[in-house]
Amino acid sequence: MDRELVYLILLPLSSFLFMLGGYKWKGWRRFVLPLCLSCGCLIYSLPLYKCLAMGILACLSFSLPYGENSSWIMRTLTSVTFGCIGMPLGVSSLMLVAPVVFLGGWLLSNNRKINLQWKIVEAITGFAIALPIADMLYRL
Repeated sequence: MDRELVYLILLPLSSFLFMLGGYKWKGWRRFVLPLCLSCGCLIYSLPLYKCLAMGILACLSFSLPYGENSSWIMRTLTSVTFGCIGMPLGVSSLMLVAPVVFLGGWLLSNNRKINLQWKIVEAITGFAIALPIADMLYRL
């Protein structure tokens, strides 16, 4: 498979499904997105156990709370797990992007002067979560 396809498909798909999961049915984010990430890894012939581990980690991570009623400790933990989703595939410095993007976006969306729209935060976060995964697949 063409290596560039991993970027062309996985990054926008992750962004879209992460946003869609915040719209009506949380299952788009909690179940469909992890399945797509895992299938993307299978297409690139990664071992099944790594794909399953990543999918399970993503399901758990996307089910953690981060809303208004959550403490900052819980939001931080949730954001760190977003960065750890690709760890079954390896470790990359790009895994730091998702927690920074998510927490920064959360702060900007709750700042009355800036008022960044939450859908933009979701889109960028979904993209940032898939970035290290796509990069590791590209380098295979």
